[in-house]
Amino acid sequence: MDGAARSCQIPEFPGAQDAIVTADKKLIELKNLGAASVNILNAIGIRTHGDLAAIGSVQAYRRIRQRGIHVSRALLYAMEAALLDVHWKSLDPALKVQLVQLAERIDREETEAEAQAARPRQ
Repeated sequence: MDGAARSCQIPEFPGAQDAIVTADKKLIELKNLGAASVNILNAIGIRTHGDLAAIGSVQAYRRIRQRGIHVSRALLYAMEAALLDVHWKSLDPALKVQLVQLAERIDREETEAEAQAARPRQ
């Protein structure tokens, strides 16, 4: 078998086929994501579970907000819960805090980096 054929094979581990099916799942098929949330995610180029998993809930939330779309933290929780296949209200409160803190930290760091880049060099 040549390298090209080998690369097309499904990995041989328990649940591999399920992982591939999940990655291709449309967003509307996931828990917590209704039509409005799916439309917002589509607007930033996220169309499948795999797309969302590739960038993560925090980066997706940040991209949405950077586009000027006003969303609540509930969407952040819903996206994370969709990736975990649980209802968003069942997420651990500590995880919710971590998600928000991570999004805020990244925003703050990017803002500081942009401000530093805009300063005149001496």
